[in-house]
Amino acid sequence: MTCRMTVTTDRMHPEDSAEWAHATRRVSSVYMQAFLCSILFMTIGFYFFSTDFQVAPDNYTLLAHSYRADYTHMTTITFDEVISSMNPKHPLHKILARDYFRYSFGTVFKNHCYLFPYPEGYSLPSLLRRMTFSAPAQVAMRTAVLVSITVRMVTTMCRSADILMQNTAKASQIRCLSCLCSVADLLTSILGMFVTCLHDGIDSAAMGFLVYYALPLFGVSFFTSGVLYTSIEYYDSKRKSTRVLERVFCLALFVLCLPVVTRDYISFLLSKPCLYHVDCLTAICEYTCIASIVVFYLTQVEDFTKMEMVLSTEKVETMCCMDCVDFPDYKPAMLHDFHKMLERQKALEESRLRELELLDQEGELRLSSRSHWNFSPGFLTNGNLV
Repeated sequence: MTCRMTVTTDRMHPEDSAEWAHATRRVSSVYMQAFLCSILFMTIGFYFFSTDFQVAPDNYTLLAHSYRADYTHMTTITFDEVISSMNPKHPLHKILARDYFRYSFGTVFKNHCYLFPYPEGYSLPSLLRRMTFSAPAQVAMRTAVLVSITVRMVTTMCRSADILMQNTAKASQIRCLSCLCSVADLLTSILGMFVTCLHDGIDSAAMGFLVYYALPLFGVSFFTSGVLYTSIEYYDSKRKSTRVLERVFCLALFVLCLPVVTRDYISFLLSKPCLYHVDCLTAICEYTCIASIVVFYLTQVEDFTKMEMVLSTEKVETMCCMDCVDFPDYKPAMLHDFHKMLERQKALEESRLRELELLDQEGELRLSSRSHWNFSPGFLTNGNLV
């Protein structure tokens, strides 16, 4: 059994083309714009990560604030200051040291975390941990993920369709891979949204499973979508340069570093420490995972450089208000309910017109019958009635 697929395209006649409105856009431009928007919001998130997190002042009494004023002129207490005070040699150890304190995330002030001293040796901040304490940082990272949710899936489908037209002999395999890749890419975006949207102190009661397992599920879906997309590239017969090696390298680094990051993040969610600093190995693994994702998506720009998508609509469809009497065949796409309403109104008007015509005909018949009985015919003689 053989399967043959032919793609035929006919050029539109100039007279017919004048009645249509065409919008042509490069797929690479759309993808790059979404990518740059995501990078912009990630940069904004990094800015909020770098700011000092302030502790709510009502965690400490006025007496503690007055004692603290003898050592510093800063009126606000930061996380770093409280964690540093866990050291018994710190001058504010007896004033600021405590088991846990509450912190505000957005408008919620019921969150709490337990105080522990910094890990021994050199430590680096964890982006996943800092998102838990900073609502602006989480909003920025959330926006970076949401900007490109549908764009990546659509561009992947466009790329798969392009490869399908080049290699029709293996159409069934390419269709299967493109379907799986689109679903995996969509799942990656959704799970990435869960990682950046859910908060342990707010959502753990209702969505505890997603709070704790969104990160490993995101890693699995990203690796799956990356492998499927790289597999589809092997069917491209016209490619001159490919980024397969770079993508394989990114996926390998991601797979090696993800277990370390996942183990540390889940333990952080379970123990709820106030620390957003981790040891160097965990921090480097986390930074490597983020860089691998960014570089992998950046390599896809080259695949869309010679692709264009054309959106064609009839020019009459761009009009918002049209009279159905002047345009009886006007049927705008994506406005089916509106068109049905116009058809019903038109049918009601036609039925009313028929009723009026019938009433007029009945009135004429009555008038003609009255004139027949009231005036009898006579004889005309030289123009006079006899």
